[in-house]
Amino acid sequence: MTEPRRQRRLAAILAADMVGYSALMHADEDRAARVVGDLRAGVIEPVVAANGGRVFKVMGDGFLAEFPSVVDALEAALALQERLGPGGENEAGASPAPALRVAIHVGDVLVEADDLLGDGVNLATRLEALAEPGTVLVSEDVVRQAEGRAPVAFRALGPRRVKGRDRAVPVFRADRRGSGDGTGASAPTTPDAAEASIAVLPFANLSGDPDQAYFADGLAEDLITDLSRLPRLAVIARNSSFAFKDRSVDVRDVGAALGVGHLLEGSVRRSGNRVRVSAQLVDAATGAHVWAERYDRDLADIFEMQDEITREIVGALALTLTRREEARIGARYAEDARAHDLYLRARAVFQSFSRSSNAEARALADAAIDADPGLAPAYALRAFIRFLDWVFNWGETDTAGLRAAIADAEQAVMADPAFPGGHARLAWTLLWDRRHDEAIRAGRTALALDPNNAEAMVWLAEVHNFAGEPEAALPLMEAAARLDPLSPTNHPINLGHGQFMMGRVDEAIATFAKVAARAPDFPIAHLYLAMALGEAGEAERAAAAMGHVRRLWPGISLSAVAERFPYRRRADLDRMIAGLGAAGLDG
Repeated sequence: MTEPRRQRRLAAILAADMVGYSALMHADEDRAARVVGDLRAGVIEPVVAANGGRVFKVMGDGFLAEFPSVVDALEAALALQERLGPGGENEAGASPAPALRVAIHVGDVLVEADDLLGDGVNLATRLEALAEPGTVLVSEDVVRQAEGRAPVAFRALGPRRVKGRDRAVPVFRADRRGSGDGTGASAPTTPDAAEASIAVLPFANLSGDPDQAYFADGLAEDLITDLSRLPRLAVIARNSSFAFKDRSVDVRDVGAALGVGHLLEGSVRRSGNRVRVSAQLVDAATGAHVWAERYDRDLADIFEMQDEITREIVGALALTLTRREEARIGARYAEDARAHDLYLRARAVFQSFSRSSNAEARALADAAIDADPGLAPAYALRAFIRFLDWVFNWGETDTAGLRAAIADAEQAVMADPAFPGGHARLAWTLLWDRRHDEAIRAGRTALALDPNNAEAMVWLAEVHNFAGEPEAALPLMEAAARLDPLSPTNHPINLGHGQFMMGRVDEAIATFAKVAARAPDFPIAHLYLAMALGEAGEAERAAAAMGHVRRLWPGISLSAVAERFPYRRRADLDRMIAGLGAAGLDG
């Protein structure tokens, strides 16, 4: 007997899950069941039905819905986030409602009774796993079908790797046009723009003076900053692109390692008040030059030259910018060349990450601020220097040290509200003052201003970890890993922290061990490793990790950890103290 042919159809699939559901279940299973049940009956199903859709599958804390129109699916997704997001009202009476992660894909689906299967469903669920709480992510096919038909702005987030796909998938964030993410940062885009990705390699120092290496590095870092402010361009973070410094490598291998389509390389020769720069944009797949130019300028014109290079790259990549994005290219954080030079020196020295380098970087940052009291990046850098002095007992050990760091971060924001680094530093310092909600807002502002800022992603993820929301941290860490794939510390340490928070202790131990091996002088890696090993009962390895902690972190004790580590939930802090105690930390 011939089996009947299965029915197929085109459908818009909405996938969503509830952030914080696991923690709610852990705290009170009965209440969690009531909250989720009320939420589905009172908000989710009515909103889906009102927009012509139907919920066809429920999976614990998630659900899948089908819509005949991609426009209707978008309207339902945005309506759900507006009802349940910050400031939204849970009309079902359950308070507070878990936040939603939502994604939409439109594609071919296979019909089996009331269920839908196939690639169209699979991609929607994969995209949903990438979404931040309160946001809506969509596929390229959704953008193609909906652009111009719905009052929605799409912002390209760049190609992302998803399970089951050989090639990275272009991903977009959807917001109501004009609303963005609350900051006005969102703007319409085109699918083709999402394919643009670049890494800026360290510029060679041809000045004949090794002491001028900071200047060549500073130019490359400034170009990374300039390009990363363009949301239509995926830009690799400094940590990963600078991993190839002073190495002879094939650009095709570098492009493959970093997952980008283009590389910018160049050289700098500085002599007195003159600077000569050679820059080349290279196709990472073929090694062919796409664009090249040489510049011979007065040092006072360095900022104009950076703007020119940025615009040339945008043109070579055939990116079409909005007026807002055009204005971002010309945005300058420094006007005084001497102050900028002092800041570059401070930033270069700071990279050494030690007590002595911190002190030297602090003196240079002070001098930069004296030369230009409005230099926001210098305040932001000094905020982090002061934070490290405080947390690692390298300077002021009482709350005055943290207060000074917060004050510098606030000054960076006041000096230039459009500087993402100021908001990122503010998020980090506010966290350690246990002002979690303010820190989350500052972190989100930083990312709205600079969607490629891997450091801001990492810090916001850690804020979520300390706030008891590791599920919200994971998508941020995954995004940071794509933009900073070779970082030895940044996103891996927070990934491990999130794994530990979620009870995945064996995974956390493996992650912390890798970070400690890559960065043997990074104190927090050894501390977290000792904590996880202590909880796991691996006494010998835990004691060895604690030995590194004592060497790198003078004065560390259980009381200092209890006083400083900014967990929102007492149970999380108690767990850390117990793990460290088992590893041999006392006091």
